[in-house]
Amino acid sequence: MSTHITERLKVGRMGAEIREIVHGSVTIDMPSINAGAVASASAAAGGLRTTMKVFVSGSNWQLPAALMGAQCLADDVITVWLGNNATGAVDSGSAVNIDYLAFRP
Repeated sequence: MSTHITERLKVGRMGAEIREIVHGSVTIDMPSINAGAVASASAAAGGLRTTMKVFVSGSNWQLPAALMGAQCLADDVITVWLGNNATGAVDSGSAVNIDYLAFRP
């Protein structure tokens, strides 16, 4: 599920306009991540565009892994990266919930 705001928003006197804001949540089944490695997974996220900047947070995080970031590499799809700084492999064992906020400048 996502929510769209399409009014123009300008932050500060010198800030650039934000033309569109989209937020929502997705469930992603992350792959096993070897020690010292980074892995990614993708999910459908309606309304996202490749021109948007994406911010994410995990709402049911039970992993010794760091949420490295996210990006919209294809319209309506979010890709999330996790890094493993542990000494052994990390496997979520279940899907993780990812909340996202994206905007188009």
